[in-house]
Amino acid sequence: MGAKSEKREIVSFCYKSSFARVFKPPMLRFNEIDPNERYPLESSMSTATLMTTEQFLALPDDGMERNLIRGVVREKPMTRRNRFHTFVVTRVARILDQWLDSQPVPCGEVHTGEAGAILRHEPDSTVGIDIAYFSAETMARQNAQTTMIDGVPRLAVEVLSPSDKVEETTEKVNEYLSVGVDLVWIIDPYFQTIQVHRRGHAPLMFNNEQRMTGAEILPGLDFAVLDVFQRPKTGRMWPDAPPS
Repeated sequence: MGAKSEKREIVSFCYKSSFARVFKPPMLRFNEIDPNERYPLESSMSTATLMTTEQFLALPDDGMERNLIRGVVREKPMTRRNRFHTFVVTRVARILDQWLDSQPVPCGEVHTGEAGAILRHEPDSTVGIDIAYFSAETMARQNAQTTMIDGVPRLAVEVLSPSDKVEETTEKVNEYLSVGVDLVWIIDPYFQTIQVHRRGHAPLMFNNEQRMTGAEILPGLDFAVLDVFQRPKTGRMWPDAPPS
C-alpha cells in the first residue's frame, strides 16, 4: 500500500504504510484542563501572598529546581539531565537553528538550556524552558541589563525526564497556552513521540515515522520526527527505550 498523507490545521505530516516502530502512549489533553480547577490553591491565595519575579530570583541557589507560576513557587530537587534528554535537546535546537538560518532578517532567536523567561506580570510567571523560539519583536524589547527574556515565545519545547510528573507538565503547558505561546511541543525520548499543543485545538501526537511542519507559525519548518531521535552519523535509533 502506498504512503498516505493528511493535512492538519496546525501541522502536516505523512503516514507510512507500516505501523509505527514505537508504542504510542495515551495523549494527555493538557489544553482542555482549566488550570484553576486543577490547582485550586493558586486561585484561592490572596494577591498579598503571591511572589514577584524579583523575589523569586532572590531565592537561594540551594539545589532546588524552581518555576514561578502565577505568583506561586513550584519546586523540586534539581534533576541531573540524562544523556537521552540532552541529546534530544541538542537535536531539536539544531533543527530549529537550521530553519532560522533560512528565514529573512530580523528572524528572532532560539534559546536552550532552561532558558529563563518572564511570561507574565501581576501575577508573575517566570520559568525555565528546555528550548524556545522568540520572535524578533520580543528580542528587540530586551536590553543590555536583561538576564531573563521578558516576553512570550512563539514556540516552547519541553523534553520529558523520568522524574517529571504529569501534574507538573500539565500546569506548565496550560500556562504556556494561557499566556499566548503559539505552539508547545512535549517530547518523550523514551517512546520517541512529540505531542503538539495549541490553544483551542485538540493535541496531536507524532511518532518517529512521521513528519512535522511549523505551518503558518514557523513557516518553512519541515522535518522528520526521526531526526529528533536519530543517532548522529550512524543513523541508528536507540535499540530499546532508554532506561529510567
